Formats: sequence, C-alpha cells, structure tokens
Amino acid sequence: MIEPLNSSITEHPVTAEALKGIPIAPAADFYELSYAQKRILAASRAASGRRQSNLLFFSFVDGPLDIDAVEKAVAALIARHESLRTSIVEQEETAWQHINSAGLFSLKVNYIDISNYENKHELTQEIIHEEQSFAFDLQTGPLMRVVLIHSAAEQFILIFSVHHLISDDRSLEIIVREFFMIYNAFRQQKENPLPDLRIQYKDFVAWKNAQLKGDRLWSLENFWLNYLQDKWQAVKLPEDFPGNSLVFPGEGMAEFEMSSELTARLKEAARLNEVNLFIALVGVVAILLNRYSGQEDIIVGAPVTTRDHPELENQVGQYMDLLPVSIRLEPAKDSLTVILEKIRNTTREVLRYYLYPYDMLAERMIVSDNRKHIKPFNILVQLDNGSPKDFPEVPGLSVHNHWGEYLADHTDIIFKFRTIDNYIKTGVVYNTALFKRSTINRINENLLHITRLTTEDLNRAINSIDLIELSMAQPED
Repeated sequence: MIEPLNSSITEHPVTAEALKGIPIAPAADFYELSYAQKRILAASRAASGRRQSNLLFFSFVDGPLDIDAVEKAVAALIARHESLRTSIVEQEETAWQHINSAGLFSLKVNYIDISNYENKHELTQEIIHEEQSFAFDLQTGPLMRVVLIHSAAEQFILIFSVHHLISDDRSLEIIVREFFMIYNAFRQQKENPLPDLRIQYKDFVAWKNAQLKGDRLWSLENFWLNYLQDKWQAVKLPEDFPGNSLVFPGEGMAEFEMSSELTARLKEAARLNEVNLFIALVGVVAILLNRYSGQEDIIVGAPVTTRDHPELENQVGQYMDLLPVSIRLEPAKDSLTVILEKIRNTTREVLRYYLYPYDMLAERMIVSDNRKHIKPFNILVQLDNGSPKDFPEVPGLSVHNHWGEYLADHTDIIFKFRTIDNYIKTGVVYNTALFKRSTINRINENLLHITRLTTEDLNRAINSIDLIELSMAQPED
C-alpha cells in the first residue's frame, strides 16, 4: 500500500478545520468532483482506447467459502459506501458525481468456475489481467467489480477491481477489511457489525472545496508560486526519443532489487539522519537525477493524502494527491547527510501547504508562465510499505492477500519502491514514448551504484560520484 508523504512525517501541522465536524452536504442530484477526481478523469479521457490500470486486490481462499455470504457482504458494502454507488455524469459540459440509490443499485459478483480446467494458473492470471485493465463505463457504473474464481473443490480467488475515481490504496484496504468483517458476521447468521457512517465522500469534497476560497486559497497559491519560482524546469534525462514529452502512448516497467545488505545500510543512514526510509529514497533519487542532468534544482513529486480529519479514517474515496518537493543541490559540498537534512526541512515546510491541489497548481503555473503546457515535475517517487498485516481472520478459511500492480498518474518516470521483508524491490515505470528499456535498466544500475557509494561514506560529496558507463551496465537494445 502506498505510503503518503504526510503520513510518514509526524510533525506536520493539524489544521483548525480538522478539529471541527465535517458538515453534511445538502441533498442534490449531482455533486461536485474533488480536484483529485478531476485529474484522474482527465487522465482517463486522455488514455481512451489504451490500456488503463485499475486498483486491484485479490485473495487466495482455501476452505468452505460461503458464496451466499460473499454476495450479501458485497451488497452491504455497496449500501454502506456511497462512493461504490457513484457514477460520473456530464451536465452542461461539467462533470459531476451522481450517487445512485442503494435500493436501486446492485453489483453482481462475477462467478467463474475453472475447476475442471487443467491450465488453472494461466486462466487465473488472464482473468486478473483483464480485471486490472477493465474499461469501466463511468457514466452508468458501477466503478467496482468483484470476481470470484472457483479453481478447485475448496479453493477460490476473490478479486476486487476498482476505478481510481472512487478509491485510493487506503480505501481499497478499507473495502477488503470491511468485506471480511461483514462476511464473518453473515456466515454466522449475525447482523452487520459495522455502524452507519455519518458522512460520505461527497461531504468531504464539498467541505474541502469550500476551504479553497478567499484568503486561504490566496495564501496557499502564493506559497507554491514562490516556492517553485524559477524552478519549473523538468529534470532532463537521456531520452531515446526526444520531443515526445506531451504524449504518453505506452507505459513500461523495469524491476530490480536492492539487496538486504544495501537496504540495511540505507535504513541506517536514514536513522542516523533522523529521517524515514521514504526521505532516504528521495535523497538517493535526487542524487541520481543530478548526476544524470547536471541540474542543481531538482523537483520530484510525492503522493500525499487529504485524510486530515478523524472522520475520514474509514471513508472510501479518492483522497490521494501529489506534492512537488524541490531540492537545491550543491554537488561540490553536498553529501547524502546534507541532502537528507535539506529534504527533511523542505518537506516539513511544504506539508504546511499540501491542501493546495496539484491540478490547480499546474493550471496556475501555466497561466503565470504564459505557456501552453507545464508540469511542476516529471519524476514521481513513491514507497509501498507492503500489504496490510491486520486483516481480520476468517474462521475455517486460509486467506492469502495480494495487491495488484498498477501504474500511477502519468509522468516521465515513476520510482516505485516496495519494502519486502528485509530488502527493497523497485519498479521503474517509464514513458515508452521517451525511453527504451535499456536506458531505464542503466538508470536502475546507477541508482544502486549511487546508493552503495553514498551509504559507504555518508559525507562523500556527490560531485565525486561518476555514473556507470554503458559497457558496465546493460547492453543496448
């Protein structure tokens, strides 16, 4: 599950709004979108006709699964969370959320029996892949699918596939956790154990959008325009196909592993410098980008969550946004130790203003810079801290849970770090309109190379680090 930057930093301020109750939005046929939903909707439309990537979670279940209880638990989830009954409609060229009535809306569990087939593994992988890239009808909904694969006498695979418009990683975790809680109750002929929710996602959106007005909006906007002034240049990496930065016809991913020994050294560097692993990873990525581009002002994006109120803890919706983090490097003087301190300080500063939506910032920058296209950053860094460990146990069943891989908001490159036991796995997602896989492989090798050198000597100046030459890295395509 993706770790938001502001959940990994404990010292960000609590707003006055977070101490008040979130008001319930007046009843209406249509409700405004959040800025995150607007960003995702625009990306979804831009990707029309191409493979899209949904949020995916699947469970391998061994034992006597009660299918009737599964269907009833899904129905209870749909009734509980308005987001799962939401569709996106157009009214006068504006997109709105439409929440379907719980009594008139249903989501059928798709039951697929492959128990009599020999190639069960291949069929399962094919079904999972299809659910990952399923093209939802945004206007009619539903924007979630549940598939139950029956693979053997008492062996099942339960799949949840959800569009990003109505869910983020944390929301999908809530969906699955609550499903098993409700299933446990229903299979024992008990009542739904979960209390009704006072508010829903539409109430959060109305509350949050109301905060982005007047002096508050001016203060947030003024900070970001000053913070990013004269730093809006994208990081220049060695593109194989220059000039294609405004198109994104395909996405590739190259994976590599950071050894347990190197992971331990990086964690120790983080501990000594009083930062978390996420900040340490941003630090080595910043050094990598400097060594490739020669740029001293590096801006990367990081995910943040807008769940800044206690009542949002168990809500389902799209609460993730993106935050630009600017790092000023002085290669002749800066070491990993110095850079981690800089990132720690700048992160604390920008988190005071994280409520300003990324898409509003991008639009405002275009206007102020008098350019048609501009992105605050073209590199995204994110840390996945692994699957949740505290899902409820299901008596009589053995359940093994897995997150599906998916591609985040498009940028040129996304460094997707994942902690697995005592090592780090990285998937570098890249724009195939710009890069060959061999180029990304070399970037991977150099990231490991830089991590080794900087953790061996935390005070080593970064201008003393040379990149691995082509002959030492991966061969060309």
